Amino acid sequence: MGEPMPRATRTRGVLAVVLIFVLGVVTGAAVLVLVERTTRLGFPPPRREPPMHAMTRELGLDAAQAAEIRRILHRDRTRIHAILEESRQEIRAILTPEQQRRFDALHPGRPHEMLHGPGGGPGGRRRGGPEGPPGPPPPPPPPQDGG
Repeated sequence: MGEPMPRATRTRGVLAVVLIFVLGVVTGAAVLVLVERTTRLGFPPPRREPPMHAMTRELGLDAAQAAEIRRILHRDRTRIHAILEESRQEIRAILTPEQQRRFDALHPGRPHEMLHGPGGGPGGRRRGGPEGPPGPPPPPPPPQDGG
């Protein structure tokens, strides 16, 4: 076949391949960090500290204060859900039966999704995008009367 390759040439070839591999890894990591910092595409949102933890830490709340604030927030959350459910029923009342069916499919018994979409709010899992699986396609528009 031919003469064997000199040892120095073979070593240079291996070093060149290793160097190219390492440079590719470093370049890929740098691009990944740059994209993540500038666009947030494809990356989950940064984790935020739960609001109660942040409030307790920032305000130096004692256990009794934290418990009272939790009670207030729970009470208000219950009120908000009741208002949203009332709004949902009022909206359904002005829709046709077909529109009601489609509306119910968009917001299946979870009134908070009317404001925040699936997942219920910031940090929740939504349909589509990097945080959640894609949702079903939107329903087709209602047929138009020949007009």
